[in-house]
Amino acid sequence: MFGAVFLVLVLGMQVHELRKYKSEVTRVKAFPRAGQWMPAVDLVSTSGDSVTIGETDIGRAQILIAFNTTCEFCRETIPVWQRVTDSLSRDARGRFDVVWISGSSWEATRSYMARHYIRATVAKMPSEKMLRVYQIRGVPLTIVLDRWGRVAYFHASKFAKQADVDSLFAAAYQAAAADSTLNSVASLDP
Repeated sequence: MFGAVFLVLVLGMQVHELRKYKSEVTRVKAFPRAGQWMPAVDLVSTSGDSVTIGETDIGRAQILIAFNTTCEFCRETIPVWQRVTDSLSRDARGRFDVVWISGSSWEATRSYMARHYIRATVAKMPSEKMLRVYQIRGVPLTIVLDRWGRVAYFHASKFAKQADVDSLFAAAYQAAAADSTLNSVASLDP
């Protein structure tokens, strides 16, 4: 009898550990990771222009802002995202490309932009597959990529504290400052 009780306790502890492990694996797979490569992808903006994400010139970084028009947290984050966009777009050295990526239809996106006074380059991924490749599974999501398309930073939530916004700026400037050799970004590895 004692052996059976002991076995049940041991199995219960193992199940608990496996659930924690599964939860961690699910979390890691759900979002981009620092150092993860993202492919170059050509998008079309709401104005009809071609926008490439996933690679840029030496001394530049890309900030991707993923949203959809029905997400309440995205709506609450618009003022912060707009300040980030405005600030980085005014960079005297032109080091940043800020691209908002909509998960909604073109019509809904254009209406949303007008209703919320969004002044930014807004584009859509060419397919559901590319949304998955970029691990845009939930919004709001903010990603900083270095010039090679490596994830330098991500934030998967609305920005609740100024420290969160400060960390986004720090990551953007660090990603833009990485020099032209691939080995120089080793510090971005997790």
